[in-house]
Amino acid sequence: EKALISLDKIPNKDVKLKTAYQLVAFNQGVDHYQKSNFKGAINSFDLVKKYPVDTELSGKAQYWTADANYRMSNFDQAISGYRAFLALPATMSPGLKQEAQYNIGYCHVKKGEKLENSTSESTKAIEAFRSYLQSNPVNKRKKADAHMRIADANFMMKKNDEAAASYSEVIQLKAGFEDQALYYLSRTYGFMGRANDRISKLLDLLSNYPASDYKERAIFDLAESYKSTSQFDKARQYYEQIVNDYPNSSLVLESKISIADIHAKQGQYGIAETGYEAVMAQYGSDPKICERVAEGLKELYMLMNEPERIEGLSENYTCFKLDPSEQENLYYIPAMQAYSDSSQTLAQRYQNAIPKFDKYLSKFPNGRYVAEVKFKLANCHYNTDNEELAIQLYKETLEGPNGPYTEDAAILVAKHLFNTAKPAEAIPYYIRTESITSKPEVKYNARVGLMRSYFLTENWANSSQYSDKVLTSSTVGQEVKIEAYYCKGMSNYHLNRFADAKPALEWTIANTTTERAAQSRFALADMYFLNGNFAEADNEVTKLLKMKPTYNYWIAKGLILRTRVYMAQDQLFDAEQTLQSVIDHYKNQTDGIMDEANALWDELMQLKNQPKNITPDSNPIIDINGQ
Repeated sequence: EKALISLDKIPNKDVKLKTAYQLVAFNQGVDHYQKSNFKGAINSFDLVKKYPVDTELSGKAQYWTADANYRMSNFDQAISGYRAFLALPATMSPGLKQEAQYNIGYCHVKKGEKLENSTSESTKAIEAFRSYLQSNPVNKRKKADAHMRIADANFMMKKNDEAAASYSEVIQLKAGFEDQALYYLSRTYGFMGRANDRISKLLDLLSNYPASDYKERAIFDLAESYKSTSQFDKARQYYEQIVNDYPNSSLVLESKISIADIHAKQGQYGIAETGYEAVMAQYGSDPKICERVAEGLKELYMLMNEPERIEGLSENYTCFKLDPSEQENLYYIPAMQAYSDSSQTLAQRYQNAIPKFDKYLSKFPNGRYVAEVKFKLANCHYNTDNEELAIQLYKETLEGPNGPYTEDAAILVAKHLFNTAKPAEAIPYYIRTESITSKPEVKYNARVGLMRSYFLTENWANSSQYSDKVLTSSTVGQEVKIEAYYCKGMSNYHLNRFADAKPALEWTIANTTTERAAQSRFALADMYFLNGNFAEADNEVTKLLKMKPTYNYWIAKGLILRTRVYMAQDQLFDAEQTLQSVIDHYKNQTDGIMDEANALWDELMQLKNQPKNITPDSNPIIDINGQ
């Protein structure tokens, strides 16, 4: 900054000074960017254009300005910036040209995620990713990811043939997304009515990727496919696998009902009835589930030609009525109609539904639809900026057993608590999400949340455990990967498990220049010190002092640790000089560094000034003239 100010004071700059100004501005932008100060980075990169002597440098500044906007979720500005960079001569930074096309694709993906109808953004994302692929990129993993995003966009737009083709490209590349591509290819075939092809891909996934995050969903979808093609024995086999292997899954309920249904279709009426009644006993407190199972029993008794038993259902289960209860529906149906009214905007629908849902809950506090109504009322408040009330309602829906709304409610409550700096309260909701979800993406996000929450609450053992779970996911991105290695290293450092901490800390240092790298380097130095390896501890401090960018706090911590190394080696003069430099030059008086330094100074002075314990010779001899 001072260099730029000085250069600005020179009225008539020659080419050399303009070149220097451009380079200093660019490097300042890089420094801001690496420290995640993206607004500062944009301001600095903008100064690069002031004296555009080096067109290559100006082009790079254009690219990184766009990238900084992307990091701040300013996707329109990012797209505009990337396109301006792409308009520069084709020979300029060809690698960054490829990255620009790739990132434009993701800008449109991110924009589409915020829209109810994202067809336009999906189309633009496809165009960008195809442009990226046409540039013949070398990175196979990014090529596979680009094909995956094209496939997903076509899948969402119900362009099944195009989606299937792109998923097949991902599988052929073998760059790490094959199980995910196989799963979504099977779903695409399902929508295309190609049941046998769907079954084939699911079997391929289960056979070749037994550790896949998509295994649970694949087993369930395979059961559904066999059931839809009347292959009931095979269907029941896979439904039973869900029940036995994933007892906490949200798919268990659906599997148990389907197993009973298959028994009924195969004429095994006694087994079917036992199955339905077992489901009713476990889940029947939920009105929706109760109605569904009762309807299954009704169909079963019709197959058995025992209508009198149908009449008995209304006596055994309050959810089943031969004569519908009109009173409750008078309040429930209008509320649901308002909630789902497609002729209104989302905001209008929510505003119209809120008083109707409130009236239903007032009239029927223990009604059949209480869980559903509370959940959808919470959705209304959540989307009309009344988040606190929404979270309270979501919590109330989570007080009962798992049901159709449990997963979504748990996700939203956990997210809210974490974002409002309550990680300890968020942990139980992340755990519940992880336990019940069958969606790999949701399970991954829950594990990331648990890793962060345990780390922030200094539960080092669980933080380390969930760092490993995050790192084993096939979908982990680079930024979360860095965070996970950092959490793993620091957690094991605090647990004094230095052998586990060391490789994770070293990986963090090698893959980021953020403050986490500086803290990791200090932790390595401290571990060596605690193990009595003073030479290696001092060597790590030296590396810490040379790191760029610099972080004054960790430099001071490193010098304090070097002081301890000198003290442990009885090099008190060197220790005093090192510690004096911290006391004389460290500016921040409130972050604890000065307290630590002053306390260590007192300890050092005690060592330095303690009396020497010298035992005098009991028989001194004076040598006179060599005699």
